[in-house]
Amino acid sequence: MRESLLTIHVLAIAVWIGAGFYELWLGRLFLRSDGSAAEAPLIRAIYRSDLAVFGATLIAFVAGIALALTQGWGFFNDLWLGIKQAIMFGVLAVVAMIFPRAIRLGKAIDALPHGDGPVPRALKAQYAALEPWYALMRIAAVLAVGLAVFKPV
Repeated sequence: MRESLLTIHVLAIAVWIGAGFYELWLGRLFLRSDGSAAEAPLIRAIYRSDLAVFGATLIAFVAGIALALTQGWGFFNDLWLGIKQAIMFGVLAVVAMIFPRAIRLGKAIDALPHGDGPVPRALKAQYAALEPWYALMRIAAVLAVGLAVFKPV
């Protein structure tokens, strides 16, 4: 049971970080592609990646809770695990805070005409407003992995 949960947890973290950095790269391209035909395909790719990041975050959270409960670790008992748990709760708080705006952005992306082309400035501004929050969550994921690997006393 432990091995299965740990595998699911680690794979979800890998997807979270991997898709998050892919999204970061695409986001930089998107923000620099002012008015170009590449804007629409880039924002669609970012949105698909964002769905993977969100799903992986939830899976990592659930698997982490299951590990803490089934292994008798509990919550906030060990320094390294308590910090990881606090980071994850912080990430989920950010997700809850930005979720309505992210849903509106997703609907605006879905409403774009098919094919290549520039996107409306309002849509680009919506994405730019969410990007710092996405960056915060990427940093948190990397910190959580660092704590899992190095486990400070």
